[in-house]
Amino acid sequence: MAFPLLALQQMKQGKGLKFPNFNAIQVISSAIDEMNSPTDEQAALIRITLEGRKMSYPD
Repeated sequence: MAFPLLALQQMKQGKGLKFPNFNAIQVISSAIDEMNSPTDEQAALIRITLEGRKMSYPD
């Protein structure tokens, strides 16, 4: 289990992904608030998309 510690150490060293600053977190938080919460159907579509599956829909 060395890779999780190595990954966090790399972030602390500024390699690869970096921790966002406070202002960036506030902007992201505001955007999420504006987006609201997905409906059950929208959440299901997001899950399917993240799984890499495709669905057909009527034209």
